[in-house]
Amino acid sequence: MLSIAAASILAKVTRDRMMRAQADTYPGFDFDRNKGYPCPRHQFALRGYGPTPIHRRSWAFMDSIPWLGTRIDPASHSQTTVS
Repeated sequence: MLSIAAASILAKVTRDRMMRAQADTYPGFDFDRNKGYPCPRHQFALRGYGPTPIHRRSWAFMDSIPWLGTRIDPASHSQTTVS
């Protein structure tokens, strides 16, 4: 059991580091602070910018966010059409 707990902690720490590393690639989502977890600021950014390729599609609140259509690029604030 201890090895399972250690593996779980190691996986979470590794994922958190990976998400913090994406903060510069996807500005506006606060990955350096929220590590991709669905805090209110992150959910607000998702509604405004749309999801990125690294967002999990399995979270329940993601069902209400469109994955296709016009999206705002947080880095340049320009609109792009996604299909």
